[in-house]
Amino acid sequence: MAPKPMKKFLVTYHLTAVARKQAAKMQKDMTPEMHKGVMDAWGAWAQKCGDQLVDMGAPIGASLRLDSAGAGNAKAGIGGYSVVQAKSIAGAKKLFRKHPHLGWLEKGCSIEIHEITAM
Repeated sequence: MAPKPMKKFLVTYHLTAVARKQAAKMQKDMTPEMHKGVMDAWGAWAQKCGDQLVDMGAPIGASLRLDSAGAGNAKAGIGGYSVVQAKSIAGAKKLFRKHPHLGWLEKGCSIEIHEITAM
């Protein structure tokens, strides 16, 4: 029997408004050693994922919401994204156990996993 094909998942990293302010202050005050620690934690996570990590992604800055009435402020609070692959959403979820984003701030950080489906 052929192995089950891998599905792709868009992963979004979320911050509340309070957490976003806290993160901005932390980044401003961060020493080179602290920055290295954060990057090392993300690097260890990426290494654990191996080839299941399709795109490490990046932080997300300013956002704009568009709808039929025009444009306005986005409310989603997305702080970044990644793309992973797994056989199922449950398999993708396993990749995010003890993820550095979840332990970065005391409160206000979350991760959402969205299956990318065919058109």
